[in-house]
Amino acid sequence: LLEKSGKPTSQTQSVLATADGIFDMKGPVVDFHKGSRTTAMFFDGNTSFKWTYMSTPALYRPGPRTGSYHVSFEILPVKPREPNLTAVGGDLATFEGRLHGISLSDMAVAVAEEAEGQTKGWKHWCPFVPDLDEEGGPVYAKIEDSVK
Repeated sequence: LLEKSGKPTSQTQSVLATADGIFDMKGPVVDFHKGSRTTAMFFDGNTSFKWTYMSTPALYRPGPRTGSYHVSFEILPVKPREPNLTAVGGDLATFEGRLHGISLSDMAVAVAEEAEGQTKGWKHWCPFVPDLDEEGGPVYAKIEDSVK
């Protein structure tokens, strides 16, 4: 708010400089991941029981199943920044065209595979599809869709 009002402080500028280009989930993160990271921190380091914590990527939405996905651990999955684009003052334009997503169908597969395989114990992870198309799909399936 201080930045937007034109009254930046050395502290706000330092935070923005640190956050620019760093998407480490253990460091400064963007607003839409703060809640999930805070929740994951309750588990971090606790080995008294087996846990896994999955966060959704920024573009989690309805869409077709692609059949495959990638997983990032402890970081917000983003595409590399274009060299000719620069963010001004830590603006969310930093993420323009760089966010990854996953469809509900692929997310369901990721959850099921982890439940069966239990390979991500004691980890914070995020499944995503690197080049998911921009066009979403229906939120729910209709009976007539499965009859065709």
